[in-house]
Amino acid sequence: MPRKYLKVGKDVYSHKSILALVDENSRISRDPKAIIRHKAAEAISHAKHMGWNGPPFDPEILASYMGIKTQEAQRPLHSRDAEIRADEDGRLIIEYNPEMPRSRRHFSIAHEIAHTFFPDFRDRTHERHPGTRKHFDPEDQVEMLCDIGAAEMLMPDPEFVMDLQERGIGIDSLEELRMTYLSSRTATAIRMVQSNLHPCAVVLFDYSLKPSEIEKLEWDRAQTDLFPGLARTDPQPKLRVQFAILSESFPNYIPRHKSVDEDTPIYYVSYYRCIFRDYCLLDLGIKQRYFYIEAMPITLSDDQATSNPGVIAFLFRRQPERK
Repeated sequence: MPRKYLKVGKDVYSHKSILALVDENSRISRDPKAIIRHKAAEAISHAKHMGWNGPPFDPEILASYMGIKTQEAQRPLHSRDAEIRADEDGRLIIEYNPEMPRSRRHFSIAHEIAHTFFPDFRDRTHERHPGTRKHFDPEDQVEMLCDIGAAEMLMPDPEFVMDLQERGIGIDSLEELRMTYLSSRTATAIRMVQSNLHPCAVVLFDYSLKPSEIEKLEWDRAQTDLFPGLARTDPQPKLRVQFAILSESFPNYIPRHKSVDEDTPIYYVSYYRCIFRDYCLLDLGIKQRYFYIEAMPITLSDDQATSNPGVIAFLFRRQPERK
């Protein structure tokens, strides 16, 4: 009887594509993240042997070495960024939105390449569902794994790690490296932390409701429709953890959807659109701890252009020096 889930550390996977990935590659690892990185490394090695070089590392060239055609989309896509499909002869084609910035196009193409690492990727079209939903969707884990693979392919070893060792982890090096490798801020930050050079984490904060608030809001709206005169007070979005990527030696677990207090520098960065570098006491789910934080505002969608942006932050477990 096929298993229904896989537990690796604190992660629990239930998507059939991820289970199939692990079953087919159990000789490599039982950790889906390790398998995706291994497959990305194989693709990188083959491409470099064929002459692929950088930085920047062009994913369209990498795709061509893998027998995948890339082209501008000639029709509406399921995703607003890119998607992969097979033509009449079975050849894989990645179609991308030509209106995307170059760095986003690169990441989207690499993301679609990563989908080919799953043994059943031809069975269905995968697409990202932006925003916070009230229920966990296993499809998000497939997309997360493809993001990991994309970051590895755009910023491969040893070039990226050598540059990171020279520049260090932080906001300044994030800007330098994303320009050098033509990658997005988010993908570059994830790759920096996952290089495991130092105990640290990168956390993306954005304004949202927690899942229980969304569920209650939907229930309240249904009740208001039944009783038109019923007064309702809607919950207000707060800056919450959208995702947290931790290095292997970072000692804390950071839960998704955890909000931060409005008197923290995270809110300050979003409200004043500034950069913060200093020690801060944060409550991220277990108890308050001191972190050294480097944070900057980040616009995640066109809808945020006229509102307060989200925040991307590097967290380091350091105690402030006593004066």
